[in-house]
Amino acid sequence: MVVGASSASACTPSSSYCSAQYYGLILNTSGKARAEIDTTTSVNNLNKKIFNDPAGDRQWIQAPLRDRNTGDGDSVYVRWDWYVNGSYCYVSSIGVSAGPNSGGVTVGQGCTAGWHQTNGDIESKHIQDSAWWFMSAWKGVDPLGESLRATEKPCQDEAWVPDECGGTRLMGISYN
Repeated sequence: MVVGASSASACTPSSSYCSAQYYGLILNTSGKARAEIDTTTSVNNLNKKIFNDPAGDRQWIQAPLRDRNTGDGDSVYVRWDWYVNGSYCYVSSIGVSAGPNSGGVTVGQGCTAGWHQTNGDIESKHIQDSAWWFMSAWKGVDPLGESLRATEKPCQDEAWVPDECGGTRLMGISYN
């Protein structure tokens, strides 16, 4: 299943991917459009679940990007932040007993379930161009997870201060 988009193709065992299309986003600052992920059509804005592929199962996103204000000297880019949903266990404590029963070791385990941010956050190429650039990013499925999602937002480089980013779109895939 592919979610977070306005239209989707069916995932079938005979297909190698299913995709969904979505409408774009704009970064506005001081009343001016700065960065745009294509808002004119949903045809080129894609969220794909790729499976049965020799390179591995993954989520792949395409975002056509352009700089709506090339004269300001700041480049624009797309930022994707990835999250996986699943159950994870970890060592929470290690204890060594002392005294008459010395030498005993205990290990505590903690588990958590839900959405966890991955270390796979990605920025696209930074551009200063009013023409469309087709940016894309992908993330492989986590073997311990059940689904994968990404937030996507248009951003603008800012000198000496944090970069400004526009609204966020959430797109996801289910591994099942």
